[in-house]
Amino acid sequence: MNVKRINIALVTLLTLLILLANAEKGQAIDCGKGSITIDYYTKIYTNRITGDKERSYLESGFQGYNELMINLEHHLSDKSTISGYLEGIQTSDKNENDKEFALRNFYVRLLKEGKVDLTLGDFAASFTQYSLGTSLLGFKAKVSPVEHLKIWAIAAKNRERTTYGVGDDYRRYTQGGRLEIDFFKGACKVGASFVNTEVDHSSLHTNTGVLPYSNQVASIDTDLRFLSDAIQIQGEVARSRYDSNRDDPIVEAEYDNAYRLKVEVIPWQPLSLYVSWERVEPKFSTVLGSAYADNDQTQVGFTLTPAEWLEITGYYLRQYDNIDNNKEYRSLSWTEDLSVTLSPFFFLKNFLQQMSLTIHGSRQDSYSRDHPRSTDTRDKAIDITLSQPIWKLNLSLSMENRWFKDHTDSTQDSRTEAYTGSISSNFDLLGVSWGLSLSENYQVDETNYERGSAEDLSTNLALSAFYQKTGTNLSLSWVQQDSDMGDPSANTLTTSFTASLRQELQKLLKIQGEIELKYIYVNHNVEEDTYDYKEQTLFLGLKVSF
Repeated sequence: MNVKRINIALVTLLTLLILLANAEKGQAIDCGKGSITIDYYTKIYTNRITGDKERSYLESGFQGYNELMINLEHHLSDKSTISGYLEGIQTSDKNENDKEFALRNFYVRLLKEGKVDLTLGDFAASFTQYSLGTSLLGFKAKVSPVEHLKIWAIAAKNRERTTYGVGDDYRRYTQGGRLEIDFFKGACKVGASFVNTEVDHSSLHTNTGVLPYSNQVASIDTDLRFLSDAIQIQGEVARSRYDSNRDDPIVEAEYDNAYRLKVEVIPWQPLSLYVSWERVEPKFSTVLGSAYADNDQTQVGFTLTPAEWLEITGYYLRQYDNIDNNKEYRSLSWTEDLSVTLSPFFFLKNFLQQMSLTIHGSRQDSYSRDHPRSTDTRDKAIDITLSQPIWKLNLSLSMENRWFKDHTDSTQDSRTEAYTGSISSNFDLLGVSWGLSLSENYQVDETNYERGSAEDLSTNLALSAFYQKTGTNLSLSWVQQDSDMGDPSANTLTTSFTASLRQELQKLLKIQGEIELKYIYVNHNVEEDTYDYKEQTLFLGLKVSF
């Protein structure tokens, strides 16, 4: 496939769309009102590490970070809007991938309501589940020449490290289009999509680890709605072609299919039922979409809301792999999930009326049909959450228990318990808005392997104060985490303290922005003293908008 010709054709099409969107009956463009916003954010910080420095993830010394964001919007006389966005960053922190200035996001967009939507630059592309769903750099157009017809077209590439400082170390070109027809004012929609992606051979090198592959997917999808959306049917059929190495004539392209169908019925207003089925053949290869090859799954679920104070949801999922092979080689799994949310004292006229209780339970069984079985596990979980507002206090308690059983290897058996309690409050006092929160979390993990266990206890205390007249915000937090991993070199008591002062510049200097000063202290006290280390960070940040 000639990628260059396709790109030239699409660029020409997009240029014509611009002219159509901005020219009407030969009239010249009469510029209307618009706006431009520039946000600049910079911070400098220094890290000081003492003790066992190799255990720290921080980089000692001074570091810098700069971020620039430009947002442009201009309204044209024919009710079209042109907008643009640019975001670039620069950092000297060795923990970051971006060491020099790099573009993180930029685009120019032309929008004519209901007719044309054109984007040049970075964009999120999404056609269907099997055909496309990712972020790309290039051109995207959406055109609606008549009311019930929509056309999409894209010509783009992946993000590369040479452009963004992060991303792939090779080039991959993607082209595609989609046609969607709407019958009967949304009651019936039919769409057809095609996407092609190819790796540029000239961008590959010995360390890339990627072959010059090509991948195409064509799909047809539908969305049907009857009886005021009481019955909804969604489906898609897709076929893919995948050539793992275009440079090798011996390698043959592989073809395969994928199918999905979902039916949702609302027989009674408080009740919603659905059943879905999906089958992805072993050699099906999606183009930047979401599909798990060699998988067949069926799911049945419901949502029941019989009263304002009660909601029940649940589903049953069955799936298996090796769909084309002998059943003896398959791995199967069943998942059952049920969740109940209720206000048990909804009918009372006091503070208990707002109490909320959520109970959630699930179970998953997985096993293989080989003999002896290589997989035979059961994973069960239940969690309960209770929340209660009292005056200006918000109380919350939660408990989670999880059991994992491996019938093929008992040393993998495990049990997890977690308990969390929190209290928070927001109130005004002496002209200051205060925020106070305290939370406690305890978790224990036990395994049958030598009856070992790991315990974790953490406490989090936070206080914030905001004085609106001067735009001053003070935040203090203290966190302590005691981790017992059963190993003196890993058992750690971590204590951290953070103090942050933020000041709105508009209140003092009539400049839109804020300045922040922050200090962070972390003490890692390991049971074996030789592994102790401390981290201190002093941070100064400035954000200006104009």
